[in-house]
Amino acid sequence: MKNSLNAVPPTHEGHPNELERNADESQAAYLARAGTVLTKIFAAKHGGMLFDPANTHEEEYSPEEMGLIAHAIQEAGKETPTSATPDNTAAIETIRESIGVQNKNPKDEPGFDQTRRDRGFFGSGEGSGRHRHETYWTTLFFPYRTKSTLAFAKTILEGRTVVLLGGGGARLGEEMRQAHNINPASVLNIDPFVSQPAEGSDPVVSMSAADVRLVEKMRTTPGFKGVSEVWAVFSVPAYLQNPEDIKALFKNIDALLDAEGGHARIWPIEVQSSGTETEVEARKTALIEALRELDACGNYEISPFRTTASPGFTLRKLQKHDSSL
Repeated sequence: MKNSLNAVPPTHEGHPNELERNADESQAAYLARAGTVLTKIFAAKHGGMLFDPANTHEEEYSPEEMGLIAHAIQEAGKETPTSATPDNTAAIETIRESIGVQNKNPKDEPGFDQTRRDRGFFGSGEGSGRHRHETYWTTLFFPYRTKSTLAFAKTILEGRTVVLLGGGGARLGEEMRQAHNINPASVLNIDPFVSQPAEGSDPVVSMSAADVRLVEKMRTTPGFKGVSEVWAVFSVPAYLQNPEDIKALFKNIDALLDAEGGHARIWPIEVQSSGTETEVEARKTALIEALRELDACGNYEISPFRTTASPGFTLRKLQKHDSSL
């Protein structure tokens, strides 16, 4: 890591070792655990159960607390282990127990326009509404937004191709380049409910992320290269009605992630609530079956996490995959 990310070892009384990264711990798994540890440490001083790290400004932390955050980022920057395929059994069970339901059921573009469609990447946390702090960074990566975490974001996303699933009117590429000096190779948005993308928004591929023709379509999309990041925030699989579409979604994610070390990050863990209890359970079953199929291929580490009080999970590709892309 660069010197700007260096930090002294954590010294908080009672937590001398909790922020050390384990030798076999991946970056995604460590970030999830470290975020939880930091929140536990900080909550007593910053509002207890009401403490919201994603909506707390950097100047509100003490120098010691800033040192703990920076140390966690330094640990996260260590080389990710490439050991044997991990046992994902417990992770999948955690996800199974965490599946919630999405009660909104929009069916067309006007319906989706009533949901939040302008979520930022890092953002300021300003504005109104309880979801104002739910940026792509705080929901998918790490709940803390400081100079050290932003510098870390640059190291892991610079030059990468990012694909959003259901990104709406996202302008992540513009924000990353202009506001944060992060230069991804490209940011593409797969969303069938954006008919007229606004100027400056991320280029849209107007197709469902579960469409069996998606991979073929992506081959011909300008700006498409090997994908190393796939992000879904309050999108799929939560709005998919058909269990088979949920399975198709993860097959598409697998095909898109052609780079060793690539990540798919999904938050929150939800399925559509419409229909009968049997139909809802079928969607939950399809989600878990899709993850078990990915696990069976031996190419993924699955890491559950929890940010802004909701669960999510990360898929990390462990080895090069034979893809036709």
